[in-house]
Amino acid sequence: MSRGGKYRQERESLLGGQDGWSEEDDNPFGGNPRQPVYRRDEDDKVGAVRRDLDEVKGIMHQNIEKVLERGDRLEDIEGKTENLMDQADAFHKASGRLRKQMCWQNARMKIIIAVVALVVVGIIALVIYFKTRKSGDDGDGGGGNGDGDGDGDGNGDHNVPVPRPTRRAVAAAASLLNSAVRQRI
Repeated sequence: MSRGGKYRQERESLLGGQDGWSEEDDNPFGGNPRQPVYRRDEDDKVGAVRRDLDEVKGIMHQNIEKVLERGDRLEDIEGKTENLMDQADAFHKASGRLRKQMCWQNARMKIIIAVVALVVVGIIALVIYFKTRKSGDDGDGGGGNGDGDGDGDGNGDHNVPVPRPTRRAVAAAASLLNSAVRQRI
């Protein structure tokens, strides 16, 4: 079978048994400068096939563009996800440091308040101690007149109440506590 016959047979099978080429044309793909002669119904079939082919080609281009855009979006989302994970790790570390820092600050404040309270109690105890000691300093167990009760009146009544802390000492202790509480807040 000649080369032209092979092509002719293929054309006939594609075009449904109708040959759209003239009899003079042996090689439709060769270097023959003459144009093939088509019949009208064959032109319609070839045109319909070309339109369908162009349509499919357009759809394929759109699909390829969509796939490329989707790939770009997936890469963007992946980058954002990695960035978010890094930020979450940094936040977790920073929150842990802050928690430890606040715990130590709270412990320091508790220690400061305890020390201030002990100092206030110590001051009150010292004031009470020196007040009672001052009244019993004359050597006879009492005040300065020898009756033994320390009030200096000489009548010897021993039912003298223990001196209380002065208002000034109580006010000083209260102000120290208030300042310690305010510093904590």
